[in-house]
Amino acid sequence: MTDHTQPAGLDAVREVQRGAAIAHANAVYDALDKHWEDLDRAERYDIAAETWRVTADTDARLTDDDIVRLINRAADHLPSALVVDLIDIHFGEHEKKITTADDFRLTWLPDDGTLIIGAPIGGGVVDARMFTGKKHTHA
Repeated sequence: MTDHTQPAGLDAVREVQRGAAIAHANAVYDALDKHWEDLDRAERYDIAAETWRVTADTDARLTDDDIVRLINRAADHLPSALVVDLIDIHFGEHEKKITTADDFRLTWLPDDGTLIIGAPIGGGVVDARMFTGKKHTHA
C-alpha cells in the first residue's frame, strides 16, 4: 500500500469504471429497445434520461466517441429537445464534428442548437437524424 495514488493505478481503475458505465447504459438501452411497447412514453423518457445522466456524470471520463455512441442509443427514447439539451450540457459552446472508427457520427452546432447524429445501418449507409432545440446558457 502506498501513501500516494499512482497515476497508472488510477487510470486502470477509471478505465474499468468507463467500461462498466458504458456496458450498463447499453444494457438499459437494449432493454428499452426490446420493451418500449410495454412502457408509457414518460416512463421510457425517465429511464433513458436517468441512464444518460448516471453514465455521463460518472468519474469514468467518457471519451467523445463514447458520447457519440451513447447519444445515438439514448435519442431513440428521448424527446428531441432533451437530446439537444444533453449534448449542449456536455459540449457547450464548442462546435463538434466526430466520426468514430465504427462510423457513428455527431455534428454539434451550438450557435443555433442543432445536433445531427448518425448510426451505421450496414453497407456503408448511415441513418442520420437531426435535432434542434432552444439554445440554453449553462453556468
